Amino acid sequence: MDFNERLEKLKMLLSAAGSTVQGRKKLQKLAYLCQAAGEPLGQSFTFYHYGVYSPTLADDIRAAASMKLVDEIDGLHQVVTKLKKPVAVSNTKGFALVTKLADKEARLLEVLTTILYLRYHGYTGEGLKAKLTAIKGQHSEFFANAFELANSDFKTFQPC
Repeated sequence: MDFNERLEKLKMLLSAAGSTVQGRKKLQKLAYLCQAAGEPLGQSFTFYHYGVYSPTLADDIRAAASMKLVDEIDGLHQVVTKLKKPVAVSNTKGFALVTKLADKEARLLEVLTTILYLRYHGYTGEGLKAKLTAIKGQHSEFFANAFELANSDFKTFQPC
């Protein structure tokens, strides 16, 4: 997928999220979840300290800001990304999930994306729970809700 196609998908992602996303980490997680649900965004993800992360998505957001397609507003302890002109969003499972999850707390999305990432890498059952506790134990209050979302909305999962 070329740069212009990725920018169009980024605009749709932001539109599906209500045109504004509070925090760069949250935007990364929403993009991962959208792509995991089958919507090709052209991003490759790896696992860093705060969970899944796409360097190309970070670059695309900076490029969109320099092209005046989005505003990145420094808020208190986080950057708010705001789409200047909302666009029509494809009626796909990925974008529908972004709309559903956009108001969820970033830490919940961090746990959810970690569960999906670990599942993709072969973790299941008690092994998955143990690994999740080892790397995201500080967010254990979100585990039950994240597992519920993973089991209901991501029965089938596209590797990112």
